[in-house]
Amino acid sequence: MNIIELLKNLHIFSKEIQILIVSALPIIELRGAIPIGHILGLNSISVFIISLIGSMLPVPFLLKFLNPIFKKIRNYSFFRKRIDKITHRTLRRINRAKRFSLISLMIFVAIPLPGTGIWTGSLAACLTNLDFKKAFLAILIGNIIAGAIVTFITITTINIF
Repeated sequence: MNIIELLKNLHIFSKEIQILIVSALPIIELRGAIPIGHILGLNSISVFIISLIGSMLPVPFLLKFLNPIFKKIRNYSFFRKRIDKITHRTLRRINRAKRFSLISLMIFVAIPLPGTGIWTGSLAACLTNLDFKKAFLAILIGNIIAGAIVTFITITTINIF
């Protein structure tokens, strides 16, 4: 099932639950859930809070289990190439910062562009062996900033049109 089909099937849930689910998905995250929430007619504050909660739900699991899962499935040649590609792409992005730190992680997550959200940020934190609690806090702050930026852009765009 692709993402479009999933979104079409979410109508059985309340609008708030739809936003919560969409914001937890990789690629879409809160950056896509906020505009969708506004399209569904929810108010800005509710959309922001629900999207933030939904997008942060996977973070503890990602921070805790990504490295062990990658190590385990990397033993299979089918997954090795994909894992290496994801790892290489993420490391290439974070190596642009001369020294990857918690502030770099926060800024990386805060930039509302494709490929810079909580999923990639969590992967970057794992690959650089950042402390769990500090990485979680940096991702949370970056996600709040990204949510504020996307909310501002969404409200401004809606008001223009």
